[in-house]
Amino acid sequence: MNMADKLLGILSLFSPERSIWSTSQMADSLGVSVSTAYRYCKSLQAAGLLDPLPGARFKPGPGFMHYDRMIKDSDMLLKAADPVMCRLLKAAPKASVVFLCRRFSDRILSVHEHRGSEWFEKASYERGRAIFLFKGATSKIILANLNASEQKRVFSTHTNLISQLGLGNTWPEFSKGLRAIRAAGYCLAVEEVQAGRTGIAVPILDSEKSVLGSLSIGVRSVDLNVTGPLVPLLQSAAFEIEGQVAASAANERPARSQSANKKDEDDGATRMHF
Repeated sequence: MNMADKLLGILSLFSPERSIWSTSQMADSLGVSVSTAYRYCKSLQAAGLLDPLPGARFKPGPGFMHYDRMIKDSDMLLKAADPVMCRLLKAAPKASVVFLCRRFSDRILSVHEHRGSEWFEKASYERGRAIFLFKGATSKIILANLNASEQKRVFSTHTNLISQLGLGNTWPEFSKGLRAIRAAGYCLAVEEVQAGRTGIAVPILDSEKSVLGSLSIGVRSVDLNVTGPLVPLLQSAAFEIEGQVAASAANERPARSQSANKKDEDDGATRMHF
């Protein structure tokens, strides 16, 4: 394991459930000496990613806020999605919330949301909150659009949980369910995350059909007459976001230097003499 992996191993220990770790606890979890764990923590502290506490303990540092702001200002997906999400919310019931999610390891992370005027309660998918990969429309639509090898790895890692949730006792069963969701192009889940709520999600794909994230809407209703008409609106919104992300990516490709172009011309001229 190289130094970068070891530093990332320290950061991966922190979670909303446990945001403070001592160096001795880190050392035990990672199988390194206390002095080594402390040295890694000091490096992360210097980068602003950890803050020290009394008793050789550490918590996440302010550097994460800096990078979070940078993502808000520069992320192509988020910038493309924001105005589309605003328009989508206007077409939805007032007791709705529209949110954009991305995959984070074997979890789903909300990165942006817009709430309707009558959605007063705390949303399950708040910005930065990680949700496990197997529950709710948002999670399932991303899972269904992963490539088969990654789906198989997820199944191997979480076989017991997947079985407990009724998503399949074997890889063929699990895979069959995911293929059905992918073929439908959306996922609709009634009261899987919150009672009295329906979640609808569609994938957002890049130009190579790899999943970038999901666009979802949560509605305070379990009536399919209310939620069903939202599916084509979501699909149309996702298609618009995909187009804008593709256009932004094309515009941000680094321009070739004049010297590189000149070299190509010279090489071409040389080849013509042969």
